[in-house]
Amino acid sequence: GFWPTYTPDDLNLPLEMMTCIENFGAFHVKRSQHKILRWVHQLGSATVIGKFSPNGKQKEHDLIVSTLQATVLLLFNTQETLTFDEMQKALNVPAEELKRSVLSLCVGKYKIMTKKGEGGPKDILPADELSYNPNFTDRARRIKVPMIAARITQQEKDATRQSVDEDRKHAIEAAIVRIMKTRKPRE
Repeated sequence: GFWPTYTPDDLNLPLEMMTCIENFGAFHVKRSQHKILRWVHQLGSATVIGKFSPNGKQKEHDLIVSTLQATVLLLFNTQETLTFDEMQKALNVPAEELKRSVLSLCVGKYKIMTKKGEGGPKDILPADELSYNPNFTDRARRIKVPMIAARITQQEKDATRQSVDEDRKHAIEAAIVRIMKTRKPRE
């Protein structure tokens, strides 16, 4: 067994990322044939070079983002504007997870994307239109774009605690048995 466990995702990666994964996979097979390579996109990060033109001047920023944020930004290489629903279908990601990523790009500290629609300033509806912000600028060349924290309900906290206790139960019982065997009086 191994810990922690990660739920596999079915993220549809853009062609640019798939090419990199395939190249690294081929390299990995040559180096170590007995190990299996498994991608956990939730833990990844990427550096995306964003080209902006504030006040008509060309400016580049190195955006350090999560893998999901990078896939969202790369969608705008082929299209100027996307609705949230189109974005979700293109990436094959649960709506709540995608909302966090999109909100961090258009509502957070760095407004790399713009949002138009009836959704409030902190919410996104399926029909809301999203586009990249060509006027974005910042003094720093390298920018680490933070993710918005997920809202965790009390039920989710309780369920997590219960599953952790269940996972630890066997290890605790085994440790108790080992201790009892070492303290067993010799005859």
